[in-house]
Amino acid sequence: MGTTDARVPAGESGFTLLELLTVIAVLAVLGGVATLGVSSLRENAEEVGCSADAQAIDTAEQALRVSSGAFGDENALVASGLLDGPSEYHDVVLEQDGYELVGTGPCTDIGVPVAAAPQSACTPDQIDINTAGIAELDQIIHIGPARAQQIIDLRPFAEVSELVRVNGISDNRVGEIIAQGLACS
Repeated sequence: MGTTDARVPAGESGFTLLELLTVIAVLAVLGGVATLGVSSLRENAEEVGCSADAQAIDTAEQALRVSSGAFGDENALVASGLLDGPSEYHDVVLEQDGYELVGTGPCTDIGVPVAAAPQSACTPDQIDINTAGIAELDQIIHIGPARAQQIIDLRPFAEVSELVRVNGISDNRVGEIIAQGLACS
């Protein structure tokens, strides 16, 4: 029996086994890097989705409290037209004077901080700067319609003293607002 000659004829080139194995190894490394990149992008997208959902629910809760005087569960938010449907990412847990968002589904283990309603310490004759409308905020000293809108845009405020974040309200003005006794958070 004759043997087969596996040599490449003169003038023709080919790849050696070492070259082929090197190309395969490079492709495997590139595939692994691409997989890690896609996985990281997916995780970032989930975090952004969880944050956006929490912000949407928080905004709806604040709007419901302004219009009805109370926070509500997801069904109340949907019924009032403030949400399109129940959230797939968070559950609303009503508390005595507020609510908490609890992550569900993909938001359970992500660790994105979720909004919680500011706990109001207001008396019935005070104006809560976290829930009041422009007309109510306009009753507070140094607050006109433009600043009232800024307050609404910058919410929430943990304390009345944080009103220094509003353009044109200095520490002195915050002191006068606090002394008036009408504003609370």
